[in-house]
Parts: sequence; C-alpha cells; structure tokens
Amino acid sequence: MNLFDSEIQNAKAKYETMDYRLSDRLRDPKKMIDICDYAIANPDSHLATCAFAECLEQLYHTDKYKTLVTVDNLNMWY
Repeated sequence: MNLFDSEIQNAKAKYETMDYRLSDRLRDPKKMIDICDYAIANPDSHLATCAFAECLEQLYHTDKYKTLVTVDNLNMWY
C-alpha cells in the first residue's frame, strides 16, 4: 500500500495520542460508575469507547444479577 507522506504523518500523530490504556488514566476504579463518569467527562477520547466496552464486559460476566443490555435509538445516527 502506497501512502503519501502527509497520510503517514497524520497516522503517526493519531497513534501517538492513543499510546495509553484506560487503566493508565483511571487507576483502580471502585465502582462501574467511576468508569462511566470518566467516559462522560472525556467524550472525544478513544477511551470513552474503551470505558463503554469495559462496562459491557463487566455486565456480561456478572453472576450476581441478571442483566439485559439495550440501546435506544441506535439507528438514529446512521
């Protein structure tokens, strides 16, 4: 694949801003709401998506409560 120099520079700049994990920014959350609050406070960050995925992962693997995950107006933005 051949890319222009400007495309390579843009990709490198983007990946340099993504060189960290949610656990690097949010140390030892005690409750799931801590993860949700971080995502709400940083909606433009790629970590907001990671926080959402982490919440879903926690909900999917709980045996203590029965959980149903629904998304309202999912197709509204397409």
